[in-house]
Order: sequence, then C-alpha cells, then structure tokens
Amino acid sequence: MSGGVLSPETLMAAADDKIRTLIKQVDREDLALHNEGYAPEGDLFDQLVAPERARYVLALRMLEGLPPGRAVDLGCFFPYMPILLTALGWQVTAVDRYSLFGPSVHEALVAMARAEGFELLDLDMTTDLHRIGEADLILLMAVVEHLNGSPLALMQNIAGLLGPRRGNLLLEVPNIATLWHRLQFLRGTSPLPDYGSYLRSSYPFAGHNREMTGGEVRMLLEASGYAIDKLFLFDYSPPAPGLKPALLRLAQRAVPSCRETIMAVARPRG
Repeated sequence: MSGGVLSPETLMAAADDKIRTLIKQVDREDLALHNEGYAPEGDLFDQLVAPERARYVLALRMLEGLPPGRAVDLGCFFPYMPILLTALGWQVTAVDRYSLFGPSVHEALVAMARAEGFELLDLDMTTDLHRIGEADLILLMAVVEHLNGSPLALMQNIAGLLGPRRGNLLLEVPNIATLWHRLQFLRGTSPLPDYGSYLRSSYPFAGHNREMTGGEVRMLLEASGYAIDKLFLFDYSPPAPGLKPALLRLAQRAVPSCRETIMAVARPRG
C-alpha cells in the first residue's frame, strides 16, 4: 500500500501499544453501558482487540494499491484502523456514537485523535452522515450487524459521499451461516449474543442484531448501487484449544460459505 514505508508488523505493533494505552484510560462501566460484552472479564485488549487484529491486516491487504486520500471509518469503536491509515498517509476521520459510552471513553478518544492526527466525530451515521463530507475511502467494518433496521439507506448515503470522487467502500460483516452457528442451531442453542447480557443492557442494544450471509452482502451492495470489486469469506479468530475446535475450523475452512466473516470492496456504479 502506497503512502507508508513501515512494515505491516511495525505498524501493527505501534497500533497495539497505542490502543493498550487508550484502554487503560477507560472505565469498564463506561464501555458497557449498552452492551455488557464490551467489558468482559480479564484484560480488555486481549479480549476485545487482539482477536480482531487479523481483520485489520486483511483490510490493509484489500486496500493495497489505493493512493492515500481522505478515509472515513464509520462505527470504528477503538480507532485501530484510523491509527494504521494515518501512519500510511491518509487523512482520516473516525466516526461513532461515542455519546453511547461513558465520559472516560470520549475523553480518551479525543486525546488519542489529537495526538495521532485524525479527526473524531460523534454522530449517528443513520441520520447525520451528511456532516462527514466526501471521501476517497469509507470503512464499514463490523457495523451493519448492529443496526436496528435495514442498512439500505445508509449504504445509499455512503455511495453519495464516494461517488463524486469515485471512492471505495470496504464492507465487513459477520457471517450468520458459519459452521459453528449451524451446529449451535442443531443443538437447540442460539448463535446470537448471550440473552442474559442482552436483557441487562440498556436500550438500544449495541450488539449484533442482524448478521448476514455472503449472498445477502452481495444483494445489499447491488441493491444500494455498488459494483463489487472483491468479495470473500474468511476466518480470523484462533480456534479454542483442543482437537474438536481444530477439526471444526478445518471443516469450516473447507466450505467458504461456512467461514466466519465476509469482506468486500465495492465502488458506487456510474
């Protein structure tokens, strides 16, 4: 990817250190106001960030060859990708509903954005997207599954921001049809977030409301006016210890439609 001279390993290591510092400044209760799952037991970096690193590496690979311009990370939560893209020469805006978290989260993020040189916007992307302005690249990673309704209008509005600059959208969403989810259904259990945690979380719930299949991602992109350049399914989280999880992962990798996550790069048509 042009615009940077550092290796991916060096970039990731630096981002790890910065996100660890950020997390140490955050109150767990402030993170978990609308989803208990955002404050699990144990080290928050190891629980919330480390398992996601392979997603960010893959996203960088998907974006290789794009010249740096203006990038917007919608619903980015912890600003891992903004840190990486800023280091690679992009002008970055990180966007989320940070008002849904407690004050320590907002304060830590504002300080990090100032130190790293990216813009931070607290807004509802479903109603205030026009405040962002035109972009060369928009990231929508692990976001649409959190919406409480159809993502069609959001996707069309994003296309309006990208279209004048012939920009790219990188979309990622969890695959509802993973092999593990299918086995959970066969056992009579739900693949959705823990129901007890869901019950105790304040409204609106910030967890997963509607995961998708690969076919549904393609349908969404085409229905909202995008031409798809790349679309594939992949596994990123390490399997749990033991023989059975390892065998499950091997079987899941053998059938693309059963893999863990869907990622696509697309451009507005016309």
